[in-house]
Amino acid sequence: MSRNRDRLVALGVAALIALMGVAMLLLLQNARHRGVAALRSAQQDAVAATARSFNQRQAASLASTATLSQQAFTFEPRGAKDQAFHDYLIGLIPEPESGFFLVRADGVVTSGVLFSDPNQIGKPYERTGYSKLVSSDSFMKGTGGILAVGPGVTTAQATSAYVLPILDRTTGALRGAFVYELPIEADSDFSKEISQLAAEESQRWLFIDTGGVVIASSKPSEVGSTIEDRRLVTLPAGTHRVSGNLIVIAEVPTSGWRLVFEQPIADFERELAGPLQTAGIVIVALTFVLGAGMALMLVRRLRAAREEQRRLRALAESQEEFISIVSHELRTPVAGVVGFLETSLDHWDD
Repeated sequence: MSRNRDRLVALGVAALIALMGVAMLLLLQNARHRGVAALRSAQQDAVAATARSFNQRQAASLASTATLSQQAFTFEPRGAKDQAFHDYLIGLIPEPESGFFLVRADGVVTSGVLFSDPNQIGKPYERTGYSKLVSSDSFMKGTGGILAVGPGVTTAQATSAYVLPILDRTTGALRGAFVYELPIEADSDFSKEISQLAAEESQRWLFIDTGGVVIASSKPSEVGSTIEDRRLVTLPAGTHRVSGNLIVIAEVPTSGWRLVFEQPIADFERELAGPLQTAGIVIVALTFVLGAGMALMLVRRLRAAREEQRRLRALAESQEEFISIVSHELRTPVAGVVGFLETSLDHWDD
């Protein structure tokens, strides 16, 4: 019975220590979740800040060319004055890879430089999204825009096109547009800048336009291609978990582009979750080892205490037996002596 009681006490102590270990593990797990949430929030802030910075640069780029709106273009097909202005501008650009041109209010190309097909002059400019842009309220008020990636007019490469309004100085009416094409290239300065954002090999940073074309990416082989995962185009801005990957998306309103960050969740959380998980395993292991050791020590002490109690009980029984024997052995002679003394006292006078 005592042994069962000792075992129950030891098991109770071991269970208590195990519960403490589980509680510590749960606290570590909670700390891990909170840390990962903070890490994701920080990554979302970083992506949003990068997108805002680039949006400001695009807006500043469009604003810096607003003076073109005040140029006295004639919009005459192959007009000498307009062509001289184009030649002057292209002369300021070392080794240009693409050019620019004027489009009249009715959509006809009138002049420009570096045309892939010189016969483009006098023909309508039919690039997707152009008509919608030039008819927008913001464009009519003098704010330019950027078209989605499409075939170039001044280069054989795919381009993004910056479109700037040319307004009448007096009436403010739209006279036409100045279009500047930028080729989409993997080795462009913009692509190189984006590639530097990736701190790890598993990270992926990319800009995509409204059609899902990769404008710049930390993986150069993707530049100019249409994104395969259409969810990157349709998902709202923010943080998402998709197929084991962490995806953070931020919008670039000026151009309608979006900045996408993607990384496997396991790699993203590794630096934070790994040490916490290792610490949790170590703490739980130590807790269980400590619990087992304390339970074993408690069992041994209980066993020793029980043995000591048995020994003391046996000693007490021996003492009682010895006293009983001595009392019995002394009682008879003492009774004789007492009787003799009582008789002597009764007959003392005699």
